[in-house]
Amino acid sequence: MSNRRGFALLAVLWVTVALAALGLSLSLVARQALGAGRNRNQLAKEEWSAEGCAARIRASIEVYLQSPPRADARGLSGWSSLDQVVTAQGREANDCEIAMRPAGDRLDVNAADAQTLRALLAGLRVDGPRRDSMVAALLDWRDSDDDPRELGAESSWYLRSGRQSPRNGALADILELHRVRGFEQISFDSVLDVEPGRVDLNHAPLSVIGSLPGFDVEAVSRMAEMRSERIAVRDLAVFSGALSPGAREVMLASFAELSRMTTTEPDAWVVTVRATGGSPAVGATVEFRLVRAGVRAAIVRRRSGVV
Repeated sequence: MSNRRGFALLAVLWVTVALAALGLSLSLVARQALGAGRNRNQLAKEEWSAEGCAARIRASIEVYLQSPPRADARGLSGWSSLDQVVTAQGREANDCEIAMRPAGDRLDVNAADAQTLRALLAGLRVDGPRRDSMVAALLDWRDSDDDPRELGAESSWYLRSGRQSPRNGALADILELHRVRGFEQISFDSVLDVEPGRVDLNHAPLSVIGSLPGFDVEAVSRMAEMRSERIAVRDLAVFSGALSPGAREVMLASFAELSRMTTTEPDAWVVTVRATGGSPAVGATVEFRLVRAGVRAAIVRRRSGVV
């Protein structure tokens, strides 16, 4: 009799434990479902916030472009100073973050040739042998074949090193550059980009300007002086005319190529809007590329995502 009672007691205890475990599991599932639902609701809210901010900044840009141009602190006006709209809008926006930059404020890593890349790395104090190796590896990553250059690296090298093989095409994101042999440890985000566009002489850093054909030390120094004096470059020919005969001769020797590679006004502007909130934080982004269309700005590319 006592054995049966003991067995019944054990059975009751096991059933109680099982029910408690089941209840705990159901509670956790319910909590996770509730959390996921809250995250979805929060994400939807942030997506609407980002879209609202994007609509406001577009409206402000339209007003700015149709207003009489006024030079900013850099000596720029109109289309060239479009980021001033975002600066003003950003001070007023409390539900999102807004960033805006011109295409061409960095060198297009997918379009730059070997000579320009070497000049850029030289200006960044990368030594000669390492510089040549880095440029060759980058060109091998970009080209469509799998034949390595003399100092380059193709799939065979990356496979031996246990690394991802080259894309054999244009880089999709500047973060991809860190996968290229030689570019792993150094950040080039301030001078290289995947955004297409001619180099903007009024926005690109001097290290990028110095990598362009025809820009010797004197020309780069003159550019730095103009920026400190808040004088914008309006015409490349006029700029070259203000140089010494020797520096002018150097620039004129590459003038056709330099004219093709550069501009005094951005080819486009890239606007990024981000809205975040909740705990844990969730966020949404909207990015669009604007090109000039008379006194208006036209969207030629639009992306949205979750952060």
